[in-house]
Amino acid sequence: MVDAKAATTINLATDPRSDKEEQPTRAIDSAFQGDPEDPQRPPTKFVGIIRDDRVAIRDPRTMPQWHDLTSLLPRDFGRLVDITLAAPDEGDTVHVTVLNERGKVAQSRCTVFPTPGTKGTPEWPDNCTDFIDLTRR
Repeated sequence: MVDAKAATTINLATDPRSDKEEQPTRAIDSAFQGDPEDPQRPPTKFVGIIRDDRVAIRDPRTMPQWHDLTSLLPRDFGRLVDITLAAPDEGDTVHVTVLNERGKVAQSRCTVFPTPGTKGTPEWPDNCTDFIDLTRR
């Protein structure tokens, strides 16, 4: 279970409704993962955002719904400017790929079925791999 104070901090840092006076970088993407014919893996829409150099993903099945993945980025990765999500067919993961202002690309893979925090799947963000810099691979 996420500590209430930590959850509030995460939500304030990542919730796209919490506008600030300066013009922050914002980017958004979404992906569906699941199988409409499998009641154990119903389709779920995941939303990823970049806001103020933080990366977060929304899982509507968990509380809180927004999860900060910034700590999984390579050290000194730089200012984030874009994000994309991908969900492999018939898989149980969502891939989160980010771009920084210098053109570097990094990717994390998050296990989303079963729901993070249940049935042996670690809670967010421990269900995700560290972001791997794909720029020179």
